[in-house]
Formats: sequence, C-alpha cells, structure tokens
Amino acid sequence: MAQAQQQWQAQKAHAPSPRILRIGVVLGGNIIEERLVRKRETITIGQSSKNSFSIPIEGLPRTFPVFSLENGKYFLNFQGNMDGRISAGGGVHTLSQLKNSGAQKRGDSWAVPLDERARGKVSVGAMTLLFQFVTAPPLPPRPRLPASVRGTLADRIEPRLAIILSCSVLTHFAIGLWAYTRDQVVERPVDKIARSFQVGQYDPPPLVEVAVVEPDEGDGEVTAEASGASTPKPNKPSRTRVTKEPTGGESGGNTGEGTPSDAAVDEAVGSTAMVSVLTGEGGAGGMFAKMSGTDQGASLADSIAHAKGKATATTGSGSGDRRQRGQGDGKLGTDKGGPGVAGPTGTEGGAGGAKKEDKIKSLTKFGRAEDLSLSDLDPNAVVKRIRGKYLAGIKRCHQRVLKLDPRAQGKVTIRFTVGPTGRVTKANVKGFDPTVDACIKESASKWRFSAPKDEGKPTSADFEVPLLLKPGAA
Repeated sequence: MAQAQQQWQAQKAHAPSPRILRIGVVLGGNIIEERLVRKRETITIGQSSKNSFSIPIEGLPRTFPVFSLENGKYFLNFQGNMDGRISAGGGVHTLSQLKNSGAQKRGDSWAVPLDERARGKVSVGAMTLLFQFVTAPPLPPRPRLPASVRGTLADRIEPRLAIILSCSVLTHFAIGLWAYTRDQVVERPVDKIARSFQVGQYDPPPLVEVAVVEPDEGDGEVTAEASGASTPKPNKPSRTRVTKEPTGGESGGNTGEGTPSDAAVDEAVGSTAMVSVLTGEGGAGGMFAKMSGTDQGASLADSIAHAKGKATATTGSGSGDRRQRGQGDGKLGTDKGGPGVAGPTGTEGGAGGAKKEDKIKSLTKFGRAEDLSLSDLDPNAVVKRIRGKYLAGIKRCHQRVLKLDPRAQGKVTIRFTVGPTGRVTKANVKGFDPTVDACIKESASKWRFSAPKDEGKPTSADFEVPLLLKPGAA
C-alpha cells in the first residue's frame, strides 16, 4: 500500500503541469501591469473598471472579451481597429492575414483559436497587449512561525490575568442574579388610573331629578313643596312666547303660508322683559319706570321699525323645529332654493352640469443610456431611478406645452454629471421645444443618485439619457 502511494506521488511529480496564460500590458513604452492567470476564465479589457484589465485609452470599447474560454480552450478575439501578430505552431501570422483566412467572423470582431504554445501581441492605439502560455509556477507556501515560537493556547494565557478575569465574571454574574430575584414590580400612578377606568370597574354617578317649579299666576306667588313647607317667593315676570298661528289666517293675522305677520312679531318682541328694560316702557308705575327718561329705546324702536317687513329665519311653516327655514318665495327663511348659478356651459347643480375639460396625457419612452466616463455607477440603475422617482417631473414639463400645442412631441436628450456625493452638478437638455428643455434642465439639477466610484475612490460620472415624449389620451 505504501509503495503504491509513493509511485502515485512520483507520477504526479513527473506529470506535466498545466500551462497558464501570462499577460502583460505596455502603455507608452512601459509595462504597467503583468499578471499570471491561473484560473481559466474569460479575460476582458476596456475602459470600465469592472474588466480584468482596465485601460482608459481612446479606441477601446467599454468592455471587450479579448480572450474567451470556450469548451476549455482559449480564443483570441480582435476588432478591425486592432493590429498585431500571433505565433502559433510553426508560423507567424498578422491579424490582417487572419482576417482573410484562419479567423472566424463573429459580428464586428474575429476569433482565432489558441493552443498552449501560442504567443503574440495585440495593439490598440498607444496600448500593446503581450501574451504567452507558460508553465504554472508553484504557489509559494504560506508563511508560518516555527512550532517552538508558536506554542500552545495555554502558553498564551497569563495565569494571574485569567484568575482576575474569572473572579470578576463570577462576581458580576452573582450580583446580576441577586438583583433579578430581588426585583420588585412597581406600579406607576398612570397605570393605576388606567386600571381604575377599565370596563366594568367604573360606576356612573346616579341621575339627579330636577324639580320643575311652575309659577302661580293667580296671586303672584310661587309655591314649592319641599320637606312639607311652603316658601313664598316674589312674583317674576313671565316669558311671552311667539306661537305659530295656523295656516291660512285673515289679512290682519299671518301673511304667507304658516308665516306670522309683522305686527305679531313686533308685539311679541316688544312685550319681552329685555325690551322693557332697554326702552323703559310700562308707564310711571311700571317695573322699569326709572329708565323712562333715557333715550336708549329710541334706537331700538327705530331698529324694530326698520326690521318690519323682513323675513326671519326662525319663523315659517315646515316641520315643528323653529330653526328650520319656512316655505316662501325665495326670501330669508324659505326652504326653496332659487335658480342655480349659471356656469360657463350651463347651470351648476342643474340638469346641464359643468363641462369637464379633456386632459392630454404625456407618454414617455426611454432610450439606451450611455456612460461617458469610468465609474461603477451602472447606467441601467440611473435610468431605473429616473423612471421611478423623477419621471413625474419630466411629464409635468411636457404637459405644460401640451396645453398650448396638443400635438407637441419629439426626442429629448438629457446629459448630466453626477458628482462624488451623488448630486447632479451639471445638466444640459436638448430637445424639440425650448420651454420643455428649460423645465427638464431645472428638474434634473435636483436629481440624486448613488455616489460613483472608480476603484473604490469617489469620482464624477457623465451620463446621456435619450427620451421620446409624445401625447396620449388621458
């Protein structure tokens, strides 16, 4: 068994190790990056920081798979603006020769299969990409301290500190347990009040019956039976109530259907105690004769005379409630309304009704957003936030113009810069109408997004979002 294991280890040691891809990036005549790709995967280059090699030069797309892995085999992909050569097998071929023969056409690029002996270079502008397959070097062992230095866990513990820490933990635990068992529940005053007002514990106070005392008009004394004794009280002036006369009185009585006449109202008001006090009426022997020399009643009498012929809101037929307006010919106190208020297209509240104004709806369609800078802020996330939070403001700008021109429509291009804090620091709008452009520009200056970053550092990001605005039925 031991011999078989040794033979297997020897075969494994003599077995050829897998070859990996070694890539170097040359920019301006200097190697700026060199990497051994131990994991076989697709390798991308471009201006975005999410690529395997991020190279911000003109001519490179945002992302491009320069080495694609298909069925465990690498393919070199190149575009028309790329130049270089490949050494594979026994010959050297340029990319221009491979375009004509040997390369597979895939859309706007070409693909060439690579074996483990291939090497070459690909140039785009001032950037040159060098590659070759090499034998994977062994991984360096992880640094470790000697066993004599490392020691055991018990060697790392200070005995005195461990004893002090243990005693402290036991003491605090004992104090906490004692406090928990001795804790008393104290009811707050507000809880006592709330509990006293719970359902079933509160008895309402008993009802107190109020004794009604009726005046005796015969001898001017008021008697009340209380504890078997009668107590004489001075005579009080009685109140005069205005009673509603039956409908259909004579000419000297009520006027209208169920409405008292002006003479009846004047007589009822003039006979009240308050009017007698203010006017001093009742003669020299009256109760309020001392005020007969004043002129306070002149203004009140004039006011009563001026109020003659006016309808009151407390009189009139209808129900038994005195506050209900009575029936009449449209005066105050009637329950029949006059004609409705005429509106622009008819009578409001009548049969015609007001005409509802048709509203034109703004329809918005987003185009493909473009990221004009290098940042990790995704253009799709930018469009999603505009659509979810700021689209209503864009539609309001379009609807302002639709009120003047219902057929106003066209394409609008919004170009803005998102600062390191996520706020829009600069905005420019170009579209079909200057009013819409100015309104959207003002709204875009208040937008906020996630803070853009480049390799973990705050940066600014430029985006271009095209829109199509057109009217639609509400």
